[in-house]
Amino acid sequence: MSLNEIDLNAALLTELYGQVLVDTGERAPAKVTQSREPVSPPVAEPPPVAETISQPAVVPAPTPKPVTAPVPEPAAPFIAAAPPTDDDWKFLGKNAQKVLIVVDYQSALHIPDEDLGFLTQLLAACKLNLGDITLVNFLHYRQTSYQAVLEKFGSRRVILFGLDPVQWGLPINFPQFQQQAFAGCQFLHAPDLSAIKADKLVKTKLWVALQPFFGL
Repeated sequence: MSLNEIDLNAALLTELYGQVLVDTGERAPAKVTQSREPVSPPVAEPPPVAETISQPAVVPAPTPKPVTAPVPEPAAPFIAAAPPTDDDWKFLGKNAQKVLIVVDYQSALHIPDEDLGFLTQLLAACKLNLGDITLVNFLHYRQTSYQAVLEKFGSRRVILFGLDPVQWGLPINFPQFQQQAFAGCQFLHAPDLSAIKADKLVKTKLWVALQPFFGL
């Protein structure tokens, strides 16, 4: 039997001719297998961010604290001391004519001798003497009201030498050498006796004022 007469079934042919028996020099084109990598969906680009201009932080100005003006303390009211007892009053004269003379001396109990001599001359010109008047040094009665002094001596005429009416506590003021009626009395005020004695013009003004004051 020749080779051509051999009956080859399908299974045998597959086994025998699974590979090419004759090399023709041609090669089957290589099968290009494309790698199918998963394609990511396009990522949407974020919208452009506007440039932020950095501005300095605004710090609110501190609220100024209200300036409170100091409240002035009320002035202490004048509180008159209790009137001196009868034994404590310091004065000169016998008050026969109810004439009160008030002086203000820091270094004398009542009045310096040289000023007392000049006052005596003035009283004599007015037809008065020390027995007709009461002389009080304001130094001892700064805390005593004028009302207490007037009541003590029952004064009808008052002459202030070296202090004005307000200093003595009166609620009114008036010019020097001007006669003034107040609280049932006639008032007159003038410079201190030393100044009057040293100035002829002032001495004349006082004399002109004393004449109607005493009814001369």
